[in-house]
Amino acid sequence: GSGLAGGVYEVADGYVEVTAAGGNYWQRFVAMIDDDALRDPIFASPAAVAIPEAKERCDAVVYPWMLTHTRADIWKKARKVHAMVAPLYDAVDLFNDQNLRDRGFWTEIEHGESGSLPMIGRPYILSETPWEIRRPAPRLGEHTDAILSELGFENQAIASLRADGVVA
Repeated sequence: GSGLAGGVYEVADGYVEVTAAGGNYWQRFVAMIDDDALRDPIFASPAAVAIPEAKERCDAVVYPWMLTHTRADIWKKARKVHAMVAPLYDAVDLFNDQNLRDRGFWTEIEHGESGSLPMIGRPYILSETPWEIRRPAPRLGEHTDAILSELGFENQAIASLRADGVVA
């Protein structure tokens, strides 16, 4: 993000990312926080980012507000006013996100050694060209012999590389 309020902010249960650089983005951000202190005309000017006092005054409102709200609460408020604010997720958050589950973002794939594993599935949904994962990622060294053979290595040379620990 950029502008007076932009970037990553700590909130009650993690972090959110904010982009509120001027114009409608700033107005929507102000509507989300709903604090009259941010309605001062000085904040609406693109030049405000160069005014240290403006940044300090903005931060004095935004930081405490953020710390008293959760990611889910902020996400709900942001969506209501179309502000460019979104929760930041770690891997566990992504896996547990109901919206991603509802969209079929996660898929299960059978792995030869580990059984059924959840994996990130389709990054997009196309109606006429469905996308799917057909096999798991290869295990370490699973295709080494075939690749080295394609590169012109003889079986004896490959065995020597393997014995010397050069390849898996």
